[in-house]
Amino acid sequence: AEVLAKRTELHLIVLMRDEAKVNSERQRLLTSTGLYGSRVAVHPADDFTRLPFCPYFANLVVVAGEDRTVSGKELYRVLRPCGGVMCFTGTAKAGAPAWIKEAEVPTGEIGTWRGAPLVRRGKLPDAFDWDSTTEVDRRVRWPLELLWFGKPGPAKMADRHWRPHTPVPANGRYFVIGRHHVIAIDAYNGTVLWEKNIYDALTQNNPAIRAIRGKPAVNPEVIESLHADDEHVTINLGGVYVRYDAHTGEEKAFFGDFTAPERISLEKPHVFRLKVDDEHTATIQVAKDRDGLKLVLCTVDPDVTAYDAWDLFFDFRRAERRFGFYGKGTFHVSMPIGTRVSRRGRKLPFEVKPGAGAAHPQFAAERKTTDEGVEITLALSWDEMKKLCGAVPEGFGFSATLTANNLATGEHPLRFTHLAGKNRARAFNDGWPNLTFGPVPRDEGVPDAFKKLVRPLAEMPAGARTWSRRPPDIPYSPPPTRFGEREHPVTGLTGPKRFKKGYGCRATGMVTETMMFLRSSTLGYYDFDDDSGMRNFGGIRPGCGGGMLPALGVFIAGESSSGCGCSYNFQTTVVLVPARRRSHEDWALFADVFPTEDLKRISLNLGAPGDRRDDEKTLWLGFPRARIKPEDPHANARSFLAMEIPVSAEGMSGFGPDRHNADRVGIDNTKRPWIYASRYRGLKTMRFGLRHHSAWVSLVTARPPVIDGDLNDLCWREDQAQLFTAEITPLYLRHDKENLYVAFRRPASVDADGNRLAWKKTVKDDDAEIWEDDAFELYITDGEYYHPKATPRRKKACVHLGVSASGAKYDALFEHTKTKKDTTDDPAWNARWSVKVKTDGGAFSGEFAIPWEVLADAGVKLDAPLHIVAGKHLGNFWGEFWAWRGFRHVSLDEGDYKAERYTVRLHFAEPDDVREGQRVFDVALQGKVVARGVDIIKEAGGRNRAMVREFKNVPATRDLVLELHPRAVEVTPATVPILSGIEVFKQGVDGRKGN
Repeated sequence: AEVLAKRTELHLIVLMRDEAKVNSERQRLLTSTGLYGSRVAVHPADDFTRLPFCPYFANLVVVAGEDRTVSGKELYRVLRPCGGVMCFTGTAKAGAPAWIKEAEVPTGEIGTWRGAPLVRRGKLPDAFDWDSTTEVDRRVRWPLELLWFGKPGPAKMADRHWRPHTPVPANGRYFVIGRHHVIAIDAYNGTVLWEKNIYDALTQNNPAIRAIRGKPAVNPEVIESLHADDEHVTINLGGVYVRYDAHTGEEKAFFGDFTAPERISLEKPHVFRLKVDDEHTATIQVAKDRDGLKLVLCTVDPDVTAYDAWDLFFDFRRAERRFGFYGKGTFHVSMPIGTRVSRRGRKLPFEVKPGAGAAHPQFAAERKTTDEGVEITLALSWDEMKKLCGAVPEGFGFSATLTANNLATGEHPLRFTHLAGKNRARAFNDGWPNLTFGPVPRDEGVPDAFKKLVRPLAEMPAGARTWSRRPPDIPYSPPPTRFGEREHPVTGLTGPKRFKKGYGCRATGMVTETMMFLRSSTLGYYDFDDDSGMRNFGGIRPGCGGGMLPALGVFIAGESSSGCGCSYNFQTTVVLVPARRRSHEDWALFADVFPTEDLKRISLNLGAPGDRRDDEKTLWLGFPRARIKPEDPHANARSFLAMEIPVSAEGMSGFGPDRHNADRVGIDNTKRPWIYASRYRGLKTMRFGLRHHSAWVSLVTARPPVIDGDLNDLCWREDQAQLFTAEITPLYLRHDKENLYVAFRRPASVDADGNRLAWKKTVKDDDAEIWEDDAFELYITDGEYYHPKATPRRKKACVHLGVSASGAKYDALFEHTKTKKDTTDDPAWNARWSVKVKTDGGAFSGEFAIPWEVLADAGVKLDAPLHIVAGKHLGNFWGEFWAWRGFRHVSLDEGDYKAERYTVRLHFAEPDDVREGQRVFDVALQGKVVARGVDIIKEAGGRNRAMVREFKNVPATRDLVLELHPRAVEVTPATVPILSGIEVFKQGVDGRKGN
């Protein structure tokens, strides 16, 4: 390692089994060489069958010992694809064939070196590359893990709104175009191989962004395309192609139809003429005088604007070197022709601004208006030229660009005219005129680069003149059909694989064979084969355009926070690689349409932080559901990133969901320990809406309830609750000939410590803003109030009723026409109806009695189906109403629903150090006790062991209700019931038994 460090630029890691030797070698390297810690590291390793390194990182693997416990597969795993070398020295030579055989190295990668086998690893099979036969990468799929992070960072990247180009992959490397740079990076270990400074390599040339900001087009990008293959990178500078060595960045060739530079003497002034059109022309007079160089720039322009400008290009290198990219003595300056104004309306002073180039001399400048346009005079002293070049130069190369814009006639795009070099002059001298301060030398030859590197454009390979192939970037809405269909996890109906994403303006995603990568607030990715839901890599800001690249067997998330003021944590490039195994702590957010048919089956993982499928493709939904809003801020109440389901739960005061890490705490007797690593502690009741998704039904009752806020009346005890999903609250509907009855019961919220939060009930007066309190509101209308084809729209046919936790009432007629400002709520309308609430017992409950006569007088058609929205904080309800999305059709009949038979499977594991007989509870389904004296620690055989109880032939019509009743008198964390998972499925549906 010491020899390699001295002879190469490699960083070396040495693995040793003997810890004493490790310490000794560290001490020696630290004290005698100065290499330790900067170029060489020595690590102890107890187990050579599983190396403690990420895959693909090593350019060179040297096996020097004879330890036969070293795993050949591990050696090959850490070896870099696309050229990584594994060799064997000393006593290791004898074991080389066995290691190579164990690693299953392809025959084409095996050679010899110094009489011993040598492995030179090739490209990863099925990975996307510039020359791959596959359209997408077939290796990049879930699960993924971090491979490396690092450069490039935001400093050299372009503003994310400029829609940077997608990186270009080729042969284990990828190439990024930054603001003024092209950067080559090793895709497998993050080494920056080389970078080239190319001014304006990427500019704000996005028409959509320019239109938003009201600005005309900026200078076009210097780089028009970049093509990479196994050996070379070719950059298109607008008709001039520069070829580099892909690994070193060495210039290999310039392709173009070049001519020798024009040579001009400044013994007398010389005038260049430029023409944009008949109305926009210019002259540049270049002369020398006693003080130095003088330029007079005159424009003829009937409408001088702030966007008119000059760009001037100077090359003070020696004549034989005046060609190619900028070097010492080459620079670019720009200046406005018109007067520019700050954002606050202040006129900005005229100045010469430095552009491309490492050093810029100081110009004396003056601008004045003329009858025809503007005249600018520039002076560059001999002293300034001497500072730049080290001596007074004999001459220089020169070019210029005139930018014209005529906003007065409505023209927005800028127009350009170039003296020489076209747009690429900001980065490349392709033969600018050569101006000499004396006579033109007769023996001045062409630049050296002409002799060595220039090739005719006809010799340029046609395939390298355009962008290299990159993976598809496709729209994510509607759901891509290329990934197939799925069964809805609740109804079993077949449909597209839908998903929801977080905030982000990008409308497309990069795809592999199974995955899509896109912006979802942070970095988002969805594996459609796994189909567990949307996953996110937090703290990373994806770009508005390019930047993401699934290729070469890895996923590259290029740094895209440049120009962003948001507080994303990690301003860095991140690369992910397929993991060897799936973590137990692998969570996603599953989304699909809200169930519209009967419940067929559902699997819930109580207390889980997200959703995931098991190895048999059963989807386990975390419960309670994650209530994270999607990208649309005006989405309706049921629009969350995680799919809402017709299930509600109520727990004991002071308790709730909790969990531990399944990767750190083992669960025995199961292949799915993650189910049992979480639980709902203190669960009292769970209610499943089996037919909630069809029309709501108001049941006829012969015994109207007493309106006192207490839901102990007989009519509410039937298993017929409507579960609306804006919150975890059962809603009950009953009716008779006189009234519509509505009841609700909302469990109290708890803080992070499980303490019940007090109800807010500050509003005391009727018809006040009850929604500022904890409140419950109803909107009742008929199907004709808002219908896309209803003309003219009827007015004041929606009744808005509500009640605060304080008991204050609210009633109004609600009118909505088109937009929020057209929405009115008339609280002056009052009617005869009654409501009572209660806020004790850990819940907020209430009962309404609404006479049919009140609804009819308000204009609600009783011969048409009713539509109801119910919930809290609906005071600014215009978005829901306008979209007609929150309402539920209500039928005033029983509906022809017969009882179905269901199987219920309960999953338990005891997480605490409790004794037998301490946590004991009964299980009831549909009000009937089906299991008495459940003692998890006893039945499972110990702590952290999975246990399953199954109950078949459970009859239910609209709802299925589970209840857990503790036996202990004193309710404590060690005595309350717990439940980790529950499955409910119709009899006859495949339930897939097992832990």
